[in-house]
Amino acid sequence: ICAGGTINLTASGGGSYIWSTSGGTFSSSTSSPTSWSTNNAGGYTISVTAGSGTCTSTASTSITVNDNPSPLLSFAPICALGNPLNLSASGGSSYSWRGPNGFKSNIATPSKAKTVAKDEGIYSVTVTSPTGCTATSTIQVYIGVGKITASSNSTVCKGGTIQLSATAEFG
Repeated sequence: ICAGGTINLTASGGGSYIWSTSGGTFSSSTSSPTSWSTNNAGGYTISVTAGSGTCTSTASTSITVNDNPSPLLSFAPICALGNPLNLSASGGSSYSWRGPNGFKSNIATPSKAKTVAKDEGIYSVTVTSPTGCTATSTIQVYIGVGKITASSNSTVCKGGTIQLSATAEFG
């Protein structure tokens, strides 16, 4: 199971059940005792006794707890309108990205060549470890709307010189 998961044990065919773990023994008249958190990983043994108490059967299983991946995100969360958006995650063996404007990708480092205003918003990535455990991370991406102004300082005759100026603001 994955860290933070729940261990659910089930047995059938008996009148009484004795569950044993490395942490102790308890008796239960139910075939499915209360679920345990992953703190109790390890070996489990169940002894099932028939209703008359004359026949007992035993079975064992082992529970392994796998670590969840730790998604690491890296990219500039602010992009200028029309520029590329480059996302990056690591810490797993497979990736599932979702974002605004229908964005989807199944690679660790997806990108979009040219951003539009609708690309602004929350992007999430679900990272899956080699053992099948998952973790999800999100980040807000802002798309800066640029303002470009160009101006001339005078009228010019053919063959003359003109002074042009331009400014750009992103925010």
